[in-house]
Amino acid sequence: MRFRPHRAGLFLLLLSISAVAGAQQPASPLELTLRTDRPEALYAPNEPAEFLIQVRQGGTRLASGSVSVELSNDGFKPVGPARSIPLDDQGRASLSSTLPDPGFLQCRVTVKSGEKSVSGLVAAGFSPEKIVPAAKLPGDFDSFWNNAKGELAGIPLDAKLTPVERPNEPDISSYKINLANVNQSRVYGWLSVPKKRGAHPAVLVVPGAGVYAQGPATQYARLGALTLSISVHDLDVDLPAAAYAEANAGALKGYPHQGKTDRDKFYYRRVVLGCVRALDYLTSRPDWDSQHLAVVGSSQGGALSLITGGVDRRVTAICANVPAMCDHTGYTLGRVSGWPQLGEQGNAAQKDAVTRTSAYYDAVNFARGFRGPALVGVGFIDRTCPPTSVYAAYNVLRGPKEIVTSPLMGHAVDPRFTRRQEAFLQEHWAH
Repeated sequence: MRFRPHRAGLFLLLLSISAVAGAQQPASPLELTLRTDRPEALYAPNEPAEFLIQVRQGGTRLASGSVSVELSNDGFKPVGPARSIPLDDQGRASLSSTLPDPGFLQCRVTVKSGEKSVSGLVAAGFSPEKIVPAAKLPGDFDSFWNNAKGELAGIPLDAKLTPVERPNEPDISSYKINLANVNQSRVYGWLSVPKKRGAHPAVLVVPGAGVYAQGPATQYARLGALTLSISVHDLDVDLPAAAYAEANAGALKGYPHQGKTDRDKFYYRRVVLGCVRALDYLTSRPDWDSQHLAVVGSSQGGALSLITGGVDRRVTAICANVPAMCDHTGYTLGRVSGWPQLGEQGNAAQKDAVTRTSAYYDAVNFARGFRGPALVGVGFIDRTCPPTSVYAAYNVLRGPKEIVTSPLMGHAVDPRFTRRQEAFLQEHWAH
Protein backbone atom coordinates (compact mmCIF):
# COMPACT_ATOMS: atom_id res chain seq x y z
CA MET A 1 0.00 0.00 0.00
CA ARG A 2 3.00 2.23 -0.25
CA PHE A 3 2.66 5.42 -2.26
CA ARG A 4 5.46 7.41 -3.79
CA PRO A 5 5.29 10.89 -5.37
CA HIS A 6 3.18 11.63 -8.44
CA ARG A 7 5.34 9.94 -11.09
CA ALA A 8 5.16 6.65 -9.26
CA GLY A 9 1.42 7.17 -8.81
CA LEU A 10 1.01 7.66 -12.54
CA PHE A 11 2.92 4.44 -13.13
CA LEU A 12 0.68 2.61 -10.67
CA LEU A 13 -2.44 3.88 -12.42
CA LEU A 14 -1.20 2.84 -15.84
CA LEU A 15 -0.21 -0.55 -14.45
CA SER A 16 -3.62 -0.95 -12.84
CA ILE A 17 -5.48 -0.12 -16.02
CA SER A 18 -3.34 -2.36 -18.21
CA ALA A 19 -3.49 -5.29 -15.81
CA VAL A 20 -7.13 -5.05 -14.86
CA ALA A 21 -9.04 -3.40 -17.66
CA GLY A 22 -6.89 -3.48 -20.73
CA ALA A 23 -4.05 -5.27 -22.46
CA GLN A 24 -2.09 -7.83 -20.47
CA GLN A 25 1.66 -8.43 -20.55
CA PRO A 26 3.03 -8.96 -24.08
CA ALA A 27 3.92 -12.56 -23.26
CA SER A 28 0.24 -13.44 -22.75
CA PRO A 29 -1.79 -14.38 -25.85
CA LEU A 30 -4.97 -13.29 -24.12
CA GLU A 31 -6.29 -9.74 -23.75
CA LEU A 32 -9.27 -8.95 -21.58
CA THR A 33 -11.08 -5.61 -21.72
CA LEU A 34 -13.85 -4.80 -19.24
CA ARG A 35 -16.14 -1.82 -18.86
CA THR A 36 -19.66 -0.85 -17.90
CA ASP A 37 -22.30 0.46 -20.28
CA ARG A 38 -21.91 3.89 -18.66
CA PRO A 39 -18.48 5.52 -18.62
CA GLU A 40 -19.09 6.91 -15.12
CA ALA A 41 -20.22 3.44 -13.90
CA LEU A 42 -22.88 4.98 -11.63
CA TYR A 43 -26.47 3.76 -11.24
CA ALA A 44 -29.44 3.94 -8.90
CA PRO A 45 -30.30 0.91 -6.71
CA ASN A 46 -32.27 -1.71 -8.64
CA GLU A 47 -31.25 -0.07 -11.93
CA PRO A 48 -29.47 -2.63 -14.15
CA ALA A 49 -25.77 -2.16 -14.85
CA GLU A 50 -24.37 -3.96 -17.84
CA PHE A 51 -20.84 -5.33 -17.68
CA LEU A 52 -19.28 -5.52 -21.16
CA ILE A 53 -16.54 -8.06 -21.86
CA GLN A 54 -14.16 -8.26 -24.83
CA VAL A 55 -11.59 -11.04 -25.27
CA ARG A 56 -8.79 -11.09 -27.84
CA GLN A 57 -6.14 -13.68 -28.50
CA GLY A 58 -2.97 -12.69 -30.28
CA GLY A 59 -4.58 -9.38 -31.18
CA THR A 60 -7.60 -11.05 -32.80
CA ARG A 61 -11.08 -11.25 -31.32
CA LEU A 62 -11.65 -14.69 -29.86
CA ALA A 63 -14.37 -16.33 -31.94
CA SER A 64 -15.39 -19.05 -29.47
CA GLY A 65 -15.13 -20.04 -25.85
CA SER A 66 -16.51 -18.65 -22.60
CA VAL A 67 -15.60 -16.57 -19.57
CA SER A 68 -16.13 -17.24 -15.88
CA VAL A 69 -17.87 -14.43 -14.01
CA GLU A 70 -18.18 -13.82 -10.26
CA LEU A 71 -20.23 -10.98 -8.78
CA SER A 72 -19.69 -9.65 -5.28
CA ASN A 73 -20.59 -6.82 -2.97
CA ASP A 74 -17.36 -4.82 -3.46
CA GLY A 75 -15.27 -8.00 -3.30
CA PHE A 76 -16.59 -9.04 0.12
CA LYS A 77 -19.68 -11.23 -0.20
CA PRO A 78 -20.73 -13.14 -3.34
CA VAL A 79 -23.82 -11.93 -5.15
CA GLY A 80 -25.22 -15.12 -6.61
CA PRO A 81 -23.19 -18.11 -7.83
CA ALA A 82 -20.28 -17.97 -10.24
CA ARG A 83 -21.34 -18.54 -13.81
CA SER A 84 -19.94 -19.27 -17.24
CA ILE A 85 -20.94 -17.00 -20.11
CA PRO A 86 -20.30 -17.91 -23.75
CA LEU A 87 -18.49 -15.50 -26.05
CA ASP A 88 -20.10 -14.53 -29.33
CA ASP A 89 -18.28 -14.75 -32.67
CA GLN A 90 -16.69 -11.34 -31.96
CA GLY A 91 -15.23 -12.45 -28.63
CA ARG A 92 -17.79 -10.47 -26.68
CA ALA A 93 -20.05 -11.19 -23.74
CA SER A 94 -22.15 -9.18 -21.34
CA LEU A 95 -23.90 -9.53 -18.03
CA SER A 96 -26.58 -7.34 -16.48
CA SER A 97 -27.05 -7.11 -12.72
CA THR A 98 -27.87 -4.68 -9.93
CA LEU A 99 -27.85 -4.03 -6.19
CA PRO A 100 -30.97 -3.19 -4.18
CA ASP A 101 -29.11 -0.84 -1.82
CA PRO A 102 -26.33 1.77 -2.10
CA GLY A 103 -22.96 0.13 -2.67
CA PHE A 104 -20.60 -1.29 -5.26
CA LEU A 105 -21.18 -4.37 -7.38
CA GLN A 106 -17.86 -5.87 -8.41
CA CYS A 107 -17.53 -8.21 -11.38
CA ARG A 108 -14.50 -10.51 -11.66
CA VAL A 109 -14.00 -12.07 -15.08
CA THR A 110 -11.60 -14.93 -15.88
CA VAL A 111 -10.82 -16.32 -19.33
CA LYS A 112 -8.69 -19.37 -20.06
CA SER A 113 -7.03 -20.63 -23.20
CA GLY A 114 -4.97 -23.76 -22.81
CA GLU A 115 -2.68 -23.20 -19.84
CA LYS A 116 -3.06 -19.44 -20.02
CA SER A 117 -5.48 -17.58 -17.77
CA VAL A 118 -6.29 -13.88 -17.46
CA SER A 119 -8.53 -12.22 -14.87
CA GLY A 120 -9.80 -8.70 -14.50
CA LEU A 121 -12.18 -6.55 -12.48
CA VAL A 122 -14.88 -4.05 -13.30
CA ALA A 123 -17.36 -2.45 -10.91
CA ALA A 124 -20.51 -0.38 -10.81
CA GLY A 125 -21.53 2.03 -8.07
CA PHE A 126 -25.15 2.25 -6.94
CA SER A 127 -25.93 5.63 -5.34
CA PRO A 128 -22.64 5.49 -3.40
CA GLU A 129 -23.30 8.96 -2.03
CA LYS A 130 -25.97 7.32 0.15
CA ILE A 131 -23.69 4.72 1.76
CA VAL A 132 -24.02 4.98 5.54
CA PRO A 133 -20.94 4.04 7.60
CA ALA A 134 -20.93 1.22 10.09
CA ALA A 135 -18.54 3.16 12.32
CA LYS A 136 -20.01 4.40 15.59
CA LEU A 137 -18.66 7.51 17.32
CA PRO A 138 -17.62 6.75 20.92
CA GLY A 139 -19.08 9.10 23.51
CA ASP A 140 -15.63 9.99 24.80
CA PHE A 141 -14.00 10.31 21.36
CA ASP A 142 -13.23 14.02 21.75
CA SER A 143 -12.02 13.74 25.33
CA PHE A 144 -9.74 10.82 24.42
CA TRP A 145 -8.01 12.83 21.72
CA ASN A 146 -8.01 16.06 23.71
CA ASN A 147 -6.20 14.25 26.52
CA ALA A 148 -3.73 12.79 24.03
CA LYS A 149 -3.06 16.21 22.53
CA GLY A 150 -2.62 17.58 26.03
CA GLU A 151 0.08 15.02 26.66
CA LEU A 152 1.82 16.08 23.46
CA ALA A 153 1.52 19.77 24.33
CA GLY A 154 3.54 19.13 27.47
CA ILE A 155 6.52 17.99 25.38
CA PRO A 156 8.78 20.76 23.99
CA LEU A 157 8.87 20.92 20.18
CA ASP A 158 12.65 20.51 20.09
CA ALA A 159 12.88 21.08 16.32
CA LYS A 160 16.17 20.01 14.79
CA LEU A 161 16.89 21.10 11.21
CA THR A 162 19.74 20.10 8.93
CA PRO A 163 20.13 22.03 5.63
CA VAL A 164 20.41 19.83 2.54
CA GLU A 165 21.69 21.12 -0.81
CA ARG A 166 19.41 20.25 -3.72
CA PRO A 167 20.84 21.90 -6.87
CA ASN A 168 17.85 20.80 -8.96
CA GLU A 169 15.58 22.97 -6.78
CA PRO A 170 17.22 26.43 -6.87
CA ASP A 171 14.09 28.23 -5.62
CA ILE A 172 13.55 25.99 -2.59
CA SER A 173 15.48 25.63 0.66
CA SER A 174 15.46 22.01 1.86
CA TYR A 175 16.04 20.62 5.32
CA LYS A 176 15.93 17.32 7.08
CA ILE A 177 13.90 17.80 10.23
CA ASN A 178 12.95 15.92 13.36
CA LEU A 179 10.63 16.88 16.19
CA ALA A 180 9.89 15.52 19.66
CA ASN A 181 6.83 13.26 19.96
CA VAL A 182 5.19 11.19 22.69
CA ASN A 183 6.77 8.03 24.13
CA GLN A 184 10.23 9.61 23.78
CA SER A 185 9.97 9.18 20.02
CA ARG A 186 10.66 11.61 17.17
CA VAL A 187 8.84 12.75 14.04
CA TYR A 188 11.21 12.62 11.06
CA GLY A 189 10.70 14.35 7.74
CA TRP A 190 11.68 16.86 5.10
CA LEU A 191 10.97 20.57 5.15
CA SER A 192 10.78 22.45 1.85
CA VAL A 193 10.63 26.26 2.04
CA PRO A 194 10.11 28.59 -0.95
CA LYS A 195 12.96 31.11 -1.16
CA LYS A 196 10.54 33.82 -2.23
CA ARG A 197 10.12 36.27 0.63
CA GLY A 198 6.79 36.66 2.34
CA ALA A 199 4.19 34.59 4.16
CA HIS A 200 3.22 31.22 2.70
CA PRO A 201 0.41 28.71 3.05
CA ALA A 202 1.49 25.40 4.60
CA VAL A 203 1.05 21.78 3.53
CA LEU A 204 1.62 18.66 5.61
CA VAL A 205 2.27 15.60 3.45
CA VAL A 206 1.60 12.21 5.06
CA PRO A 207 2.87 8.97 3.52
CA GLY A 208 1.45 5.70 2.28
CA ALA A 209 2.03 2.55 4.31
CA GLY A 210 5.34 0.75 4.53
CA VAL A 211 8.81 1.10 5.93
CA TYR A 212 11.04 2.89 3.43
CA ALA A 213 13.15 5.93 2.66
CA GLN A 214 11.33 9.14 1.78
CA GLY A 215 12.23 12.23 -0.17
CA PRO A 216 10.92 15.79 0.10
CA ALA A 217 7.56 16.72 -1.44
CA THR A 218 8.89 19.75 -3.29
CA GLN A 219 5.95 19.88 -5.73
CA TYR A 220 3.95 21.82 -3.14
CA ALA A 221 6.85 24.15 -2.35
CA ARG A 222 7.07 24.91 -6.07
CA LEU A 223 3.46 26.06 -5.80
CA GLY A 224 4.53 28.45 -3.04
CA ALA A 225 3.73 26.49 0.13
CA LEU A 226 5.77 25.67 3.20
CA THR A 227 5.86 21.88 2.91
CA LEU A 228 6.59 19.33 5.62
CA SER A 229 6.53 15.68 4.54
CA ILE A 230 6.85 13.22 7.40
CA SER A 231 7.36 9.54 8.12
CA VAL A 232 4.99 7.66 10.41
CA HIS A 233 7.86 5.76 12.01
CA ASP A 234 10.47 6.64 14.60
CA LEU A 235 13.13 6.31 11.89
CA ASP A 236 15.10 8.84 9.90
CA VAL A 237 13.94 9.36 6.31
CA ASP A 238 17.16 8.59 4.42
CA LEU A 239 18.69 5.50 6.01
CA PRO A 240 20.26 2.70 3.93
CA ALA A 241 17.72 0.28 2.46
CA ALA A 242 19.01 -2.50 4.71
CA ALA A 243 17.99 -0.52 7.81
CA TYR A 244 14.37 -0.29 6.63
CA ALA A 245 14.33 -3.95 5.64
CA GLU A 246 15.58 -4.90 9.10
CA ALA A 247 12.94 -2.74 10.81
CA ASN A 248 10.20 -4.09 8.55
CA ALA A 249 11.17 -7.66 9.44
CA GLY A 250 11.61 -6.85 13.11
CA ALA A 251 10.12 -4.14 15.32
CA LEU A 252 7.82 -2.76 12.61
CA LYS A 253 6.60 -6.06 11.22
CA GLY A 254 2.82 -5.85 10.88
CA TYR A 255 2.84 -2.40 12.45
CA PRO A 256 -0.71 -1.49 11.30
CA HIS A 257 -2.00 -4.16 13.72
CA GLN A 258 0.36 -3.58 16.64
CA GLY A 259 -1.47 -2.85 19.88
CA LYS A 260 -4.90 -2.92 18.25
CA THR A 261 -6.65 -4.34 21.33
CA ASP A 262 -5.85 -1.23 23.39
CA ARG A 263 -6.64 2.29 22.25
CA ASP A 264 -3.74 3.68 24.32
CA LYS A 265 -1.20 1.24 22.87
CA PHE A 266 -2.31 1.07 19.24
CA TYR A 267 0.52 1.96 16.85
CA TYR A 268 -1.37 4.82 15.25
CA ARG A 269 -1.77 6.80 18.48
CA ARG A 270 1.82 7.99 18.21
CA VAL A 271 1.35 8.44 14.43
CA VAL A 272 -1.68 10.70 14.82
CA LEU A 273 0.05 12.74 17.49
CA GLY A 274 3.09 12.96 15.20
CA CYS A 275 0.88 14.61 12.60
CA VAL A 276 -0.34 17.10 15.23
CA ARG A 277 3.26 17.76 16.21
CA ALA A 278 4.10 18.50 12.55
CA LEU A 279 1.29 21.07 12.55
CA ASP A 280 2.74 22.55 15.75
CA TYR A 281 5.96 23.18 13.88
CA LEU A 282 4.42 24.58 10.71
CA THR A 283 2.18 26.98 12.62
CA SER A 284 5.12 28.16 14.72
CA ARG A 285 7.03 29.46 11.73
CA PRO A 286 7.02 33.23 11.15
CA ASP A 287 6.76 32.66 7.37
CA TRP A 288 3.44 30.81 7.67
CA ASP A 289 0.55 32.99 6.48
CA SER A 290 -1.53 32.11 9.59
CA GLN A 291 -4.52 31.23 7.40
CA HIS A 292 -4.01 28.18 5.21
CA LEU A 293 -2.96 24.74 6.49
CA ALA A 294 -3.65 21.72 4.29
CA VAL A 295 -2.97 18.01 4.83
CA VAL A 296 -2.54 15.74 1.79
CA GLY A 297 -1.80 12.07 1.22
CA SER A 298 -2.75 8.82 -0.48
CA SER A 299 -3.81 5.49 0.99
CA GLN A 300 -2.49 5.45 4.58
CA GLY A 301 -1.69 9.11 3.91
CA GLY A 302 -5.27 9.65 2.75
CA ALA A 303 -6.50 8.24 6.05
CA LEU A 304 -4.12 10.47 8.00
CA SER A 305 -5.32 13.49 6.00
CA LEU A 306 -8.89 12.83 7.14
CA ILE A 307 -7.77 11.99 10.66
CA THR A 308 -5.54 15.04 11.10
CA GLY A 309 -8.23 17.31 9.70
CA GLY A 310 -10.71 15.93 12.21
CA VAL A 311 -8.45 15.95 15.25
CA ASP A 312 -6.93 19.42 14.81
CA ARG A 313 -9.04 22.49 14.03
CA ARG A 314 -6.00 24.34 12.68
CA VAL A 315 -6.34 22.31 9.45
CA THR A 316 -8.19 24.32 6.81
CA ALA A 317 -8.26 21.88 3.85
CA ILE A 318 -7.59 18.21 3.15
CA CYS A 319 -6.81 16.11 0.07
CA ALA A 320 -7.29 12.38 0.64
CA ASN A 321 -6.67 10.02 -2.26
CA VAL A 322 -7.94 6.42 -1.90
CA PRO A 323 -7.94 6.81 1.91
CA ALA A 324 -7.33 3.78 4.12
CA MET A 325 -8.62 3.15 7.66
CA CYS A 326 -12.22 3.94 6.69
CA ASP A 327 -15.13 2.05 8.25
CA HIS A 328 -13.10 -0.58 10.13
CA THR A 329 -16.31 -2.33 11.20
CA GLY A 330 -17.94 -2.51 7.79
CA TYR A 331 -17.66 -6.30 8.01
CA THR A 332 -20.18 -6.29 10.88
CA LEU A 333 -22.82 -5.19 8.38
CA GLY A 334 -21.82 -7.86 5.88
CA ARG A 335 -19.74 -5.56 3.70
CA VAL A 336 -16.11 -4.71 3.11
CA SER A 337 -13.92 -2.76 5.57
CA GLY A 338 -11.03 -0.47 4.72
CA TRP A 339 -7.34 -1.31 5.05
CA PRO A 340 -5.90 -2.78 7.22
CA GLN A 341 -9.08 -4.76 7.95
CA LEU A 342 -8.38 -4.59 11.69
CA GLY A 343 -11.28 -6.75 12.85
CA GLU A 344 -11.25 -9.20 9.97
CA GLN A 345 -7.71 -10.42 10.57
CA GLY A 346 -6.25 -12.14 13.61
CA ASN A 347 -7.63 -13.80 16.72
CA ALA A 348 -11.42 -14.02 16.83
CA ALA A 349 -11.30 -13.78 20.63
CA GLN A 350 -9.85 -10.28 20.31
CA LYS A 351 -12.56 -8.91 18.05
CA ASP A 352 -14.52 -7.07 20.74
CA ALA A 353 -11.39 -5.31 21.97
CA VAL A 354 -10.29 -4.53 18.41
CA THR A 355 -13.74 -3.14 17.59
CA ARG A 356 -13.56 -0.82 20.61
CA THR A 357 -10.08 0.39 19.65
CA SER A 358 -10.89 0.82 15.98
CA ALA A 359 -13.61 3.38 16.68
CA TYR A 360 -10.99 5.82 17.98
CA TYR A 361 -8.92 5.40 14.80
CA ASP A 362 -11.59 5.20 12.12
CA ALA A 363 -11.18 7.92 9.50
CA VAL A 364 -14.97 8.07 9.32
CA ASN A 365 -15.20 9.40 12.88
CA PHE A 366 -12.61 12.08 12.20
CA ALA A 367 -14.27 13.04 8.91
CA ARG A 368 -17.47 13.74 10.84
CA GLY A 369 -15.72 16.62 12.59
CA PHE A 370 -13.99 18.29 9.64
CA ARG A 371 -15.82 21.29 8.22
CA GLY A 372 -13.31 22.70 5.75
CA PRO A 373 -13.03 21.98 2.01
CA ALA A 374 -12.07 18.41 1.15
CA LEU A 375 -10.97 16.65 -2.02
CA VAL A 376 -11.18 12.85 -2.12
CA GLY A 377 -10.12 10.31 -4.76
CA VAL A 378 -11.62 6.84 -5.19
CA GLY A 379 -10.94 3.85 -7.46
CA PHE A 380 -13.94 1.66 -8.18
CA ILE A 381 -11.84 -1.53 -8.39
CA ASP A 382 -9.57 -0.74 -5.47
CA ARG A 383 -9.10 -3.92 -3.43
CA THR A 384 -6.92 -2.30 -0.76
CA CYS A 385 -9.09 0.69 0.12
CA PRO A 386 -12.41 -0.38 -1.41
CA PRO A 387 -14.77 2.31 -2.70
CA THR A 388 -17.52 1.33 -0.26
CA SER A 389 -15.26 2.26 2.65
CA VAL A 390 -14.05 5.47 0.98
CA TYR A 391 -17.60 6.69 0.42
CA ALA A 392 -18.49 5.81 4.02
CA ALA A 393 -16.01 8.51 5.07
CA TYR A 394 -16.68 10.93 2.23
CA ASN A 395 -20.41 11.00 2.90
CA VAL A 396 -20.02 12.28 6.47
CA LEU A 397 -17.74 15.21 5.60
CA ARG A 398 -19.59 18.38 6.55
CA GLY A 399 -17.83 21.08 4.57
CA PRO A 400 -17.50 21.79 0.84
CA LYS A 401 -16.36 18.56 -0.76
CA GLU A 402 -15.73 16.89 -4.08
CA ILE A 403 -14.70 13.44 -5.14
CA VAL A 404 -12.67 12.36 -8.18
CA THR A 405 -14.06 9.01 -9.31
CA SER A 406 -11.91 6.58 -11.31
CA PRO A 407 -14.10 3.66 -12.48
CA LEU A 408 -11.23 1.62 -13.98
CA MET A 409 -8.65 2.33 -11.27
CA GLY A 410 -7.46 0.07 -8.50
CA HIS A 411 -5.21 1.21 -5.65
CA ALA A 412 -3.37 4.03 -7.36
CA VAL A 413 -3.24 7.76 -8.07
CA ASP A 414 -5.26 9.04 -11.00
CA PRO A 415 -3.44 11.85 -12.85
CA ARG A 416 -6.81 13.62 -12.92
CA PHE A 417 -6.76 13.65 -9.12
CA THR A 418 -3.23 15.05 -9.08
CA ARG A 419 -4.21 17.86 -11.44
CA ARG A 420 -7.36 18.64 -9.51
CA GLN A 421 -5.47 18.60 -6.22
CA GLU A 422 -3.06 21.28 -7.44
CA ALA A 423 -5.93 23.51 -8.58
CA PHE A 424 -7.90 22.75 -5.40
CA LEU A 425 -5.04 23.91 -3.17
CA GLN A 426 -4.44 27.04 -5.21
CA GLU A 427 -8.15 27.89 -5.06
CA HIS A 428 -8.08 27.41 -1.30
CA TRP A 429 -5.01 29.61 -0.88
CA ALA A 430 -6.68 32.38 -2.87
CA HIS A 431 -9.37 32.79 -0.18
